[in-house]
Amino acid sequence: MRGAAPALLLVTLAACVTSDDPAEGGFANAIGGIAGGGYDARIETREAEVSASQLRGDELTAELARLRGEHEGLKDRIIQQRAALSGQGVRLSAETETRIQQAILSDPSEADPSARAAALQRAIGDARQLSEQLAALSS
Repeated sequence: MRGAAPALLLVTLAACVTSDDPAEGGFANAIGGIAGGGYDARIETREAEVSASQLRGDELTAELARLRGEHEGLKDRIIQQRAALSGQGVRLSAETETRIQQAILSDPSEADPSARAAALQRAIGDARQLSEQLAALSS
């Protein structure tokens, strides 16, 4: 009979459970969460979310590194193309020189990594276009 009292107490408390979220309940929810495995399930869910977030962060970091490398490579190519054109005696317009300076000095530094990646992609597109135009001038 003594063992029945704690069991009856657990059943009674479990009936009072209104949520799996420990922030929403009191003592009864805490007991229900522990006894019913709700807390373990919440922990597993949160750990999976953290792992997925870390994976996305790692992927974004790698993508940013790749984009930065591509951007720097295009800047170097533009500098070389300008030097080659100058060596050939080709005179560039003031507008083209301005675009070259903007491309060389561009350094997207947005705080948000996703916004930085988007800004780098735009800068890469602009630099590619400029590089193609410079290549056409040397033909």
